[in-house]
Amino acid sequence: MAKTEPGTYLPKVAKVLRNLATVHDMLQQGQQSEKLYLEELAINQELAKANPAQYESEVARSYGNLSNHALLKGDFQQAVDYANEGLSHDSSKLFIQANLALAYLCQGDMTRAREIYQRYADVLKDTFLDDLHQFGTLGIIP
Repeated sequence: MAKTEPGTYLPKVAKVLRNLATVHDMLQQGQQSEKLYLEELAINQELAKANPAQYESEVARSYGNLSNHALLKGDFQQAVDYANEGLSHDSSKLFIQANLALAYLCQGDMTRAREIYQRYADVLKDTFLDDLHQFGTLGIIP
C-alpha cells in the first residue's frame, strides 16, 4: 500500500519504524534500532523532497533520534554530527539541542555544552537533569 499510495502510507510507515527503533533502544538492541532509524530517515528524506514544508521537521526528528541513539552507543562525535544535521533541518527541535549539549559534555567540550545549557536552561532544565541522570545510570557519561 505504501508503494501505491506513498503520500498516505509512507508517513505512517516512518512512524512505525521510529517506534520500533525506540523499543529496540530500550531493550539495548542497538544494531536493530540503528537500522530502523536509518530506514525512517530515508523515508522522511524522500517525503521531504516532494513536500519540504511538511516533512523537513520529520527529517530533523529522524536525525535527533539518531543522535540520541549515538549517545546510547557512546559515539559522541556521531551524536554531535546527527544533532547538527537535525538542527539544520529544524532548529526548533529542543530535544536535539539537549542531545547536542550532552554529546559536547561527554566529549569534554565544556564551552559548547555550557553555551547550550545556559541558552535553554529555562525551558530544558528538567530535560537536561533527566538526561544526566539517565545516561549516568547507564554508565554512558565518561
